[in-house]
Amino acid sequence: MLALAMRREHTTGRSNYEPANPLAAFEHLQHAAPTGNPFEGRVREVVPPPPPPTDSEGELQEFVDIAQVQQLLQQQQQQQQQQQQQQQQHQHHQHHQHQQQQQQQQQQQQQQQHQQQHNHQQQAAAAAAAAAAAAAAAAASATSCIWGAVYPPPPPSLSYHHHHHHHHHPPPTSVRLKMPAIYWV
Repeated sequence: MLALAMRREHTTGRSNYEPANPLAAFEHLQHAAPTGNPFEGRVREVVPPPPPPTDSEGELQEFVDIAQVQQLLQQQQQQQQQQQQQQQQHQHHQHHQHQQQQQQQQQQQQQQQHQQQHNHQQQAAAAAAAAAAAAAAAAASATSCIWGAVYPPPPPSLSYHHHHHHHHHPPPTSVRLKMPAIYWV
């Protein structure tokens, strides 16, 4: 908003020494606010959000999503079984693709569980699919020696780097000789 006011200052050719109007950017709201407060008109202009869909529509949409995800899961499990058969023949060539397939399947499994949080009737199917994915993950980790490289740890945030290093500056030598245990943490 200040940038708009300054831009308007330059276009009108006013000198820099004259005081600028700090409410220049709010001129289009002045007529909507009878009290002169530039923020009141804004509150009244907010459109209320549309009402959420009824329960029947939401449940129907949820069932459609669950059916789609289950179909995708079945397709990927079939592909994975085929890849496991190929992996026994060419173990070194199919390694990386097999792990990517496993990672995609686990991501879709997480999406499926997220969609079923509000639907109690489908919890049994989600648990069965989760058990199948866990069994497939166990089989993949048994055949793979670099399974840990597929899921690297998340990088620490920037604020953690800047503020939370536990580092002490070295004290003077006299203090260091007397109490070494405090400063060598």
